[in-house]
Amino acid sequence: MLHGTKGLSGATITGDGRIALILRGTCLFEEKLNNVQKAGAVAALIYTRAEQPELVRMDVGQATLPSTMVSHADGLDIKRRLADDPNLTAT
Repeated sequence: MLHGTKGLSGATITGDGRIALILRGTCLFEEKLNNVQKAGAVAALIYTRAEQPELVRMDVGQATLPSTMVSHADGLDIKRRLADDPNLTAT
């Protein structure tokens, strides 16, 4: 689970087929996605902050990593489920 991805430079996401769960922050979606892709993620779920509206469309620029955004509540639910089961799978 990643909160903010600006400082992810040089980090590695280990394991095959890992999906990054990212709390929406201040950097561009393109930067978030490129950082987690470089770290080894195969996809990303970005969840909104409680005070931010949900977006229908993310501007991902030139990023090619498959991604989607979920609500704050759904992101927290996924985070809780990951804490309960670190081997949680998604498709």
